[in-house]
Amino acid sequence: MAQNVLSELDAEGEYYIDRHQGRNTLYYPPGGTVAGKEISLTSFDAPFFQLENVKGVTLKGLRLNGTTGTGVRLLDAEECVLDGLEILNVSMDAVAIGEADDAITAVAEYRTSRGGHRNKVINSRLHDLGGGGVFAAGGDRDSLRRGDHVVAHNEIYDFSKLATYTPAGYMYGVGNVFRHNHVHDAPHMAIQIMGNDMEISHNRFERLVTHASDQGVIYSGRDYTYLNDVVAYNHFKDIGAAGNQAVYMDDGMSGMVVHHNVFENVQHGLFFQSGHGNVARDNVFKDVRYIGHDKIYHENALPVPNAKVVIERFNDMLKVGDGTGFANTRENVERWYRHYGRQYPNIRDNVKKDNAAAFAFDRPPGNSTRRPLR
Repeated sequence: MAQNVLSELDAEGEYYIDRHQGRNTLYYPPGGTVAGKEISLTSFDAPFFQLENVKGVTLKGLRLNGTTGTGVRLLDAEECVLDGLEILNVSMDAVAIGEADDAITAVAEYRTSRGGHRNKVINSRLHDLGGGGVFAAGGDRDSLRRGDHVVAHNEIYDFSKLATYTPAGYMYGVGNVFRHNHVHDAPHMAIQIMGNDMEISHNRFERLVTHASDQGVIYSGRDYTYLNDVVAYNHFKDIGAAGNQAVYMDDGMSGMVVHHNVFENVQHGLFFQSGHGNVARDNVFKDVRYIGHDKIYHENALPVPNAKVVIERFNDMLKVGDGTGFANTRENVERWYRHYGRQYPNIRDNVKKDNAAAFAFDRPPGNSTRRPLR
């Protein structure tokens, strides 16, 4: 993507800023004059609101327009509500709940913090965003304590204008919900899951991943311990371009449950990539070329280079130690076994292996697609 290139002006609304020798002159393409139009230029780079160490605060019915930073930031906030906001022309994310040490999916040491609990973003319009919609980091993966953030009844569109991997909903941590939203018109993913026990339900996803490849509307991967994420009762429509998926379970993503969704005009519905125990059932596929496909790292001379990261993350959650490095405490590991033992009865046996790669690559994936309707 090129920005501020004079020769590329070809549409109304585009502009070029000439800063040579302090001129700060604006240029517009032929026919793209600003006469009679509202023009804004901001150097404001802070959030409109920062809710830090607060409880029960509500922001309602506000229109927040124009910052080169994030629209609203919540840190260590509890039970706060953003209701009926319109956030637009924001260079980063519209709303950020919590922090992350790094947003790159392949970093094994990835951690979230300061997410608080039970915050809500509801009934809002988030659009024209350089980054994403709602960054919802809440809950603790070491102990599986839930964040219980809710993103619901919003319209989120025209996002990811300045960067990829900036979705409408970043679902990070444990136990957060993205439901009853209308997400549409963006060049990249809509949802990225990096955590456990997430719910993505009753949403409409339209005209997404339009300028990407090897990507999904809902994307997750590179961790065998992202378990029990549920994608249900969603409508995926007009997803492009070729080579993309509606639901992409990448690089070891395991234990995802995908049920009662409608996939319409999508090339690839589902992609299982080297994970285990993923289940897709009772979904409807209309004008879909491939319902689902399943690959494992053994194919094409893999494992791929990021296999090391996947295994480190597996150890990070389920290898008993002092809680530092790639280990967790005995108490937390036992909590994981109790929490997931019924759903994944062999999880304790797998983690006892000296080499987690044996679990990763030598066992059958055990993914399934049940009762699809075409």
